[in-house]
Amino acid sequence: MQVPKQLPRTLVALVVAYVLASVIEAVNLVSAARVGLEMGIVEVPYLPADSAFDYRKRLQPGHLMLERLEAQTSCLENPEIDGVRARVPRDTFVGASVRS
Repeated sequence: MQVPKQLPRTLVALVVAYVLASVIEAVNLVSAARVGLEMGIVEVPYLPADSAFDYRKRLQPGHLMLERLEAQTSCLENPEIDGVRARVPRDTFVGASVRS
């Protein structure tokens, strides 16, 4: 099976991004990785394929703020939320790989 060219770039973007300025950008990247998971050509140790939809919900501003409040830290301001949105996939997709 041929690996779509964007999958390796997608995984790199998810692992190295320090800012994801929009929910749409984050969801598009996670969705592309999910397609790779479902095709069996991407391995993500910390994200089973069946949880990808729930994971995408975590990237929404309200869910990011709830996680932050549950951790009893300060509220998120606009520029800071973009960094937190990038941290969530960074932590999850570390160790992800494309099968050859």
